[in-house]
Amino acid sequence: MNISEQYLTIVKHIDSTVNQYPLNQAGDELLLQNLVDLMPAFKQLLDNCDKVELDYLYLQYPGFHRLGAILEAMAIGIQNGDIEVPKGH
Repeated sequence: MNISEQYLTIVKHIDSTVNQYPLNQAGDELLLQNLVDLMPAFKQLLDNCDKVELDYLYLQYPGFHRLGAILEAMAIGIQNGDIEVPKGH
């Protein structure tokens, strides 16, 4: 896999940050409260890595995968109407 050092550095930062939170509901809630700083870097990776690269990174970096899974679950919840987005957001 030929992923740039820049992107690997970003993934490692996200992974180490996310891994600081316990792997339970309380940890996920704390992570959600503090993930704003990770979003630009996460989006940069989504915009610049292809599916194969992202799948590889998800397998190699559990914290990166966890963040992706949480964000995906939120997006599905918003789309299904299970999660309400306050007006103006």
